[in-house]
Amino acid sequence: MGPLHVTEHSDAAALLSHAAFLLERREHGEIENGVMLGVCAAASRAAPASDALWLTIDDDLGPVAAAMRTPPYHLLVSRMAHDARRALIDALRARGSAIPGVTSIAETAHAFGAEWAAENDVRASVTMRQGVYALTRVTPLARAPRGRMRPAEEREAIILEQWASAFAIDAALPSAERDMFPRLVRSHVRARTLSIWELDGAPVSMACVQGATKNGIRVSMVYTPPEHRGHGFASACVAAVSERELASGRRFCMLYADLANPTSNGIYRRIGYQMIGESVMVAFSPRSVAV
Repeated sequence: MGPLHVTEHSDAAALLSHAAFLLERREHGEIENGVMLGVCAAASRAAPASDALWLTIDDDLGPVAAAMRTPPYHLLVSRMAHDARRALIDALRARGSAIPGVTSIAETAHAFGAEWAAENDVRASVTMRQGVYALTRVTPLARAPRGRMRPAEEREAIILEQWASAFAIDAALPSAERDMFPRLVRSHVRARTLSIWELDGAPVSMACVQGATKNGIRVSMVYTPPEHRGHGFASACVAAVSERELASGRRFCMLYADLANPTSNGIYRRIGYQMIGESVMVAFSPRSVAV
C-alpha cells in the first residue's frame, strides 16, 4: 500500500460514485455517515456549488476516508485514522482553505480539531455533542395526544418559517447556519417532506425528513413552540413520521439529538430510537476571541 493522497472531486456525484461503498460499509456506516450521504445525494440533484469541497483520502486500493464542505456549514469528515487525518489537514492547508469548524464522530472531531487548531493558530471549541440515533421499529406511545400528523401546507409556511428559525436558535447552531433553516421550509412544503401535528385544525408541532440514503432517511427540524410543549405532540409527530417512512420501505430512520437536551433524547428513546454513536461539532475561532 502506497502513501495516502487527497483527491478533489468535481462535485457530489463524483465523490459519491467514488466513495459510497466506503461510507456505507461499516456496521452502522450508513447511519454514522448519514449526513454525508444525504448531503451528497441532495447536492447531486442541485446546481453545482463553486465553493463546495468534495474530497476523499485514498491509498492505492481506493478511498479510506472522505470529507466535504458546503458553505456556510462546517467541514464534514468521516471516521478516519491519524494518517488519513494528517493527509487531509496538509491538503487543506496547502490549498489555503479556511474552515469555520469540523463535524464528525467524537474521536475524529476531537483529534482533527486539536491538530487544526495547533497548526492554524485558532481556538477549537466543542459547540455541540449529538447522539446519533437509529430506529427500525416504532414503539407505540403509551398515551397518544389528540390530533393527527399531516403534510404541512403552503398557507402555513410563514409560521413554520418562524418555527424553523426558533429551532435553529434553540439548537445553538452557528449563526452562519441559522439563516438557512427558514429558507428550507418552503422547499420542504413543496416536496411534502415537512409534516405537522395538527390539533383542532392548527399546527402544534413539526418534523421533516431529508438526506435519504440507500436504506434510510433522517428525521430533522423537530420543533414544538413553547406554548404547546408538554402534551406529547413532538413524540406523536416523530413517531408518525417515522412509521410512515418505515411503511414506505425504508429499513431505518435516523436522527441526531443534542445530548445537552435530555427532553428530546428521552422522546426519541421512548418511541424506539437507539443511540449508536456520538457526533461532535467543533468550531474554530481566533485565539484572542472566546467562543
